Amino acid sequence: MDANHEILKRNVSGEIRKLGKYASESVEELVNFGTHMFSWLMELEVDEADPTINLLFRNYLDVVDSISLLLKVGSGDTAIILLRSAFEIAMSILYILQEKTEERGLAYQLAHFKYIQKQNKKLDKGSDQYASFLDILKKDINARNIIEKIEIKDRKPVIDAIEQIIKQQINEEWLRIEQLKKSSGTKIEWFHLFDGPRNLKGLCEKLEHHALFDILYASWSLTSHGKASMNAHMPGGGIKRLRSPHDIKSIMTWTMNLTIEVYYKTLKNRIPNKTNNFGIWYHSVRSNYMDITDNNKKLLNRL
Repeated sequence: MDANHEILKRNVSGEIRKLGKYASESVEELVNFGTHMFSWLMELEVDEADPTINLLFRNYLDVVDSISLLLKVGSGDTAIILLRSAFEIAMSILYILQEKTEERGLAYQLAHFKYIQKQNKKLDKGSDQYASFLDILKKDINARNIIEKIEIKDRKPVIDAIEQIIKQQINEEWLRIEQLKKSSGTKIEWFHLFDGPRNLKGLCEKLEHHALFDILYASWSLTSHGKASMNAHMPGGGIKRLRSPHDIKSIMTWTMNLTIEVYYKTLKNRIPNKTNNFGIWYHSVRSNYMDITDNNKKLLNRL
């Protein structure tokens, strides 16, 4: 059999099974506690910021749960893509909780509704954007033959409903930022509002995660954007096989680090009466956490 073909087989070796099972179970335990936290958050009296925090927290759990499934079969490269997503969600949660929680929570909601509003206007036959959108479709080799089959529904009721959702005082802040950025053509991000950071890097620096952004996030982004193909080259000239244990240790470590920080700061800010529950839970999983992060542990040190 051709050697390269052998390298690329989806062969789940004993090493991957053992390490993948260990990794998956460790991350699953994070998700299990997170589901309890989500229930506690949903029981709180709702204020303006809660829908944002709760939905971000749910999204974070969903991504981490998916990481656990990929680790189980050794799909490290794909898990890195999700780890990057988890990082961005985690930074959003931590930034909202840091200060000005209501304003920042509303800013996140507003950015979402602005995006939905923009997409709906493209599909509204009465809008200026509709004609431009059709021109774009006609130029697309995959879309131009199906334009006539696309069912365009009346989007105006949706657009009007979104207008009602957007709070006036927050919308004024959005319009202020929009004017400031008009000359540069810079896309508005939700964290720009209320004198926020200029970009994600600035947001991470505000949260004291300078190195995490500059070193790890930059590396994860290469994988997410399809620019890490050359990383499959291994020392000696080989090619990393599919379902490889190569990155599992790093993925487990950073998934746990991020999750523990998100859990602790969410509990401390939103449900401080449950911090004792966190302490008891953390003590129960600490041995697993140390197994993952301690370089002297034989199980993982081989990687």
